[in-house]
Amino acid sequence: MDTFTEWLRQQMRQRRLNYRQLARRSGLTTSRIRLAVEQDVTPSAFVVRRLAKFFGADPWHPLMLAAEQVAAGVTVAQTAEARLFVCVLYLMSGAQNRFWIHELEALAREEEACTQRAAAC
Repeated sequence: MDTFTEWLRQQMRQRRLNYRQLARRSGLTTSRIRLAVEQDVTPSAFVVRRLAKFFGADPWHPLMLAAEQVAAGVTVAQTAEARLFVCVLYLMSGAQNRFWIHELEALAREEEACTQRAAAC
């Protein structure tokens, strides 16, 4: 199992739950569950914790899977340090995460532009 999405699918399969049943029992919306399962949209750390609690799982495993899934989707997180930074941001969770990820992407673009300018000279 490599991603949070796979973990969630497995948990649902083991308990024979559909989206609507899981949503109703966990207190989440059906659309949030559907996005996570069908479109690999990683939910917030709050939602992951809620699902882990519902399934009776240790929250750290699904949280780390979700954090790694988010880091894999950030195009500028190419180094181990950058991926770790994104994972930490995800685990801290909150509205400011997107701000820091955008900042990281902007810094990477700026660094790439500087490198290209230097190579042109």
